Amino acid sequence: MNLRPPGPHQPASPDATLVQIGVDDQGGPLYAYRQTAPTVMPAPLVHRPWGAYAALGCGFLFALTVVGVVLVAIVIGFAIALAVLAVCMVTLMICLVVLRGLWKDVRRG
Repeated sequence: MNLRPPGPHQPASPDATLVQIGVDDQGGPLYAYRQTAPTVMPAPLVHRPWGAYAALGCGFLFALTVVGVVLVAIVIGFAIALAVLAVCMVTLMICLVVLRGLWKDVRRG
């Protein structure tokens, strides 16, 4: 990349927008530097506590596991209770049928 401005007999490149601002003490032209937009500074790196994020995620996962196990235990408890209730209802019905038959036999004499 040629940073020197063109001489008096050299044509300027088409993309160069050099403006002559004067003449030096030897008669050579002085050119102004092209104005460029200021560079945008990148955002600074932000320190993130990744270890704390991982620990928090593990804690939530552990809590979710505990809640899941408790809910499964409750559901299994309800299932066992319903099975016991069903067995009790069957035995109660058998007892009622037997007692009804006995009652009929006693009334007949």
